[in-house]
Amino acid sequence: MKIRPFRSRHILLSLVVITPVSCGSGDPGDPCARPGACGPEREPEGTIQRRVSVEGNPASGVSVTLQGPSSNSTATDGTGSYQFPGCKVGDYTVSISGFPADITFDPTARHATVSSEGQVVVVDFQGQFIRTSAIEGQVRVGDVGLPDVTLSLIGTEERTTTSDAGGVYGFSELR
Repeated sequence: MKIRPFRSRHILLSLVVITPVSCGSGDPGDPCARPGACGPEREPEGTIQRRVSVEGNPASGVSVTLQGPSSNSTATDGTGSYQFPGCKVGDYTVSISGFPADITFDPTARHATVSSEGQVVVVDFQGQFIRTSAIEGQVRVGDVGLPDVTLSLIGTEERTTTSDAGGVYGFSELR
């Protein structure tokens, strides 16, 4: 028996053509047309934002805290505004703190829900000044009270009042 070396006159050719297609192009064959094909799918996100005010005026420098699927904190700007972009879909609690002691907010925490991509959820906080101070007195000449005298209070608040028949006056619920 004779063994001959194997010789072939056939050549096998293989041709591969690569056509670049950009991800997200919408072209046929777009590799990102399949969910998760270009990395993990991005979760939908929204924004929670708005304003903190006291009697209609902006409250700057108030601490605002976000708790939920995304957590963060910030402070209100000069217009009383705050913003938490990039909030994943879910339920959140937005709370405020660090405001002056003569201001009250009811409530200091609010619920917010982000339910879709690009959603903007508005959470406002409106506060009131605590008014516990008073100014009382009597307008008199000697020992006699003067009635119907107009008195003006100018300062943090501006008010006017008139003294009663005995010259007594009062400004109540001041801050």
